[in-house]
Amino acid sequence: MKNLFFTLFFALVLSFTNDISAQIYTDSNGRVGIGTTSPGKKLDIEGGSLRVRFSNTSPYRRRAFDINTTAADPRLESERYIVFFNTPRASFIDIYAKTLYERSDKNDKENITEIDDSYINKLSKLNAVSYNWKKDASKKKEIGFLAQDVEKVFPELVRSVEGIEGKSISYSHMTPILVEALKEQQELIKSLQLKVTELEQKINNTNTNNPNNTSSSKLIRSYPNPTQGFSTIELYLDDTITDAKIVLIDNMGTTIDTYPVAKRGNVFLDINNQKLTPGIYFYSLLIDNKKIDSKKIIKK
Repeated sequence: MKNLFFTLFFALVLSFTNDISAQIYTDSNGRVGIGTTSPGKKLDIEGGSLRVRFSNTSPYRRRAFDINTTAADPRLESERYIVFFNTPRASFIDIYAKTLYERSDKNDKENITEIDDSYINKLSKLNAVSYNWKKDASKKKEIGFLAQDVEKVFPELVRSVEGIEGKSISYSHMTPILVEALKEQQELIKSLQLKVTELEQKINNTNTNNPNNTSSSKLIRSYPNPTQGFSTIELYLDDTITDAKIVLIDNMGTTIDTYPVAKRGNVFLDINNQKLTPGIYFYSLLIDNKKIDSKKIIKK
């Protein structure tokens, strides 16, 4: 009976050893194969998925990382995040790809609402900066935002990951806000263009229908136009003119400034536009308080 027991025990041990040997194979070059007897690399795993599990008393360390090879394309899977470092906990690495697609399927989302103007108005509170990374030996200059600054304005765009110091920004999620801001800006531009067209038409009608406009006095040009600061208005005034002035108005028809003109003949009048906000303005020539001519000037 005892001999039979030992015979069965050694048979089971030998069977178990054979099963392990059949699953893990090492060739003469030291390459290890799991699920294959012809490994092509130092470690060659064939079939199914590979899982690496870490256990720790800290909640965020009890995680599993899977390499799924059963799908059409190999996939990296994690219970929460996948974080790429260049060396353990030193700094993040750059990831290069031809095209990155972010999942945004309507069927995966709920509580869908259009963003309001408050998001668009907040854009002016963001400040772009240049910088370099402390742990980057190349000290290459980059341009972007500081996460702490963005978090004050758009907290939805900033995330912190458990166990990793620092904050991260989703630049791609800022794109919808920029698109809505651009749409709003285009509507404003259309509205301003319409007002400018109406003003130009009124000015043209005034000049055409003015019966007192028999003088050869006229505006010639302003330069530079567009202007960023000082500009020169060139005009011609008859010697017989008693009172002449240039009036500057905005695109709403509000008078901004008035410049008396004492000289006659060819006149070059220098004006300071530095205090003007960027936009479209008009300067008119008034003789004896009657409008004779008007032209457009653009402030950058």
